[in-house]
Amino acid sequence: MAEAIEIKILVLGASGVVGFHIAQGLSEKHAVVRASRNSPAADIHSDLSREDGILCALSCKPDAVVNAVKPALSVDEMETKRTEAYALNTLLPERLAKLQPEYGFLLVQASTDGVYAGRPGETYSELSPVEPPNYYCHTKALAEEKIIEAAGEYIILRTEGVFGYDEKGTNFFLRMAGAEKAGKGFSAASDQFSQPICGLELARLATALIEKKKRGVYNACGPDLVSRHGLALLMKKQMGWGLRIGESSIKGRAAKVQPCLRVDISKMERDAGRVSSLPAQMAELRRWMNENKH
Repeated sequence: MAEAIEIKILVLGASGVVGFHIAQGLSEKHAVVRASRNSPAADIHSDLSREDGILCALSCKPDAVVNAVKPALSVDEMETKRTEAYALNTLLPERLAKLQPEYGFLLVQASTDGVYAGRPGETYSELSPVEPPNYYCHTKALAEEKIIEAAGEYIILRTEGVFGYDEKGTNFFLRMAGAEKAGKGFSAASDQFSQPICGLELARLATALIEKKKRGVYNACGPDLVSRHGLALLMKKQMGWGLRIGESSIKGRAAKVQPCLRVDISKMERDAGRVSSLPAQMAELRRWMNENKH
């Protein structure tokens, strides 16, 4: 296989767990420009909820744009703070999609497997019907529609439960790490099953798709179906933590959450390579955290 040619990649939302790891992974072979509103590590500081902010970021003339922007809201908060959620989850990718033909970049959109209904006993492929159960997933599904309609070159990553490092320490893994450091307990839902993936592994898959010039929609999830509680127990074991893990439930949440999201990742594995098991992903994350002193 020929060596990949270096390209310029603009990563929007580079301070979050998805954007951070994809930027890190791509920077090993490519020229990465990090864009964020407030991150001190960003190369471009821009308000991406505004048209002029998007054009400012695109002034670097990228060959590819990775949109990993996420509102500073939980899924439950998005049920009521809909204007803010819609602005970044739908309007931003729609604007990027409409600009793509003019600027000629590849658009890589971080979406969610939450666009599927998530019924127990069902497995969802990229061709399965889109039936988002809450407002967050609805905005992501709309973004996908806009991209498919307007952008000529795109990759949509339907990912789930991404964990790893982020600047604000807000993802599942770092919230657990914070509880361990503070000597507190941690609770996670025992009735919510999905296929989470480490940011390092997601970055590897995204890099492979970009370098192999693949296009289209991909389920970008891990191979292991596990409850949030089971994931917490596995993280505790793999990281050598001693914190107490309690059980919670998705019942009573403001947003309706799928009880079981089982997805088919065979298309991803065919085009980007085999996806590592959760224990292997966590071992790699532990090595990476120690190496980078996080």
